[in-house]
Amino acid sequence: MSDEYERHMADHEDAPSEIKNDRENAARLSKSAQKALVKTVAGADAGSIVRRDPFDSDDVSESQELEHKGYSPVNRGALPAGVSEILKDAPTVAKTHDEVCKAHFRNDPDFPPETERQRQCMAAYREIASSLIGKPIRCERVRGSGVCGAYSDGVLKLNIDCDFIWNDPLGEAALGLIIHECAHERVAGHGVAFREECEQMGARLARWVGHHSQRWAELQVALYRPSTAKVSVD
Repeated sequence: MSDEYERHMADHEDAPSEIKNDRENAARLSKSAQKALVKTVAGADAGSIVRRDPFDSDDVSESQELEHKGYSPVNRGALPAGVSEILKDAPTVAKTHDEVCKAHFRNDPDFPPETERQRQCMAAYREIASSLIGKPIRCERVRGSGVCGAYSDGVLKLNIDCDFIWNDPLGEAALGLIIHECAHERVAGHGVAFREECEQMGARLARWVGHHSQRWAELQVALYRPSTAKVSVD
């Protein structure tokens, strides 16, 4: 029967109700017929589908980011019972986003010791980021994964191989990175909500600089003229 169902779906671009709406019948289909059923009803290949979680506050943003990477987020609760049964073991949006979109830094046995320059820069980043987020954060040096930084659970991770982080710490690229990572305090993915959060973080940084002009000037001296600087960035 699976072959007949496949031919019917291919010819009519619709799935018979006895497999579309019945969990047991859908589960008895061959793997090929199950894939055809999912494609016909959900409009996406089963291998690209990830399960959404409407109770996860990060689901919308993470789903939008995964869509740009070729995934098809679906809400099983909105699908017919048979299709929902087939997709019960599909990976979740959260799990797939963690694997595909988040930075995973490697353990490097030759990881170099912290330099004085890195210490100064991280102290400044810690001060700025803590002000933007509104709570104390930590900074860590990392290496690898092909990204310049990452943020999770109050820890800002900075890649020691990204020169602009250490050579121009108050420049556009470095501050843009800090804004980007701090925005992940509230939004996990890179969808519309994340871009809006980055805009708000940028405005928050501008206000911080305006309200702390003396401190900003001290950081400029400490980070760009270290030989003459008398102000600690700890």
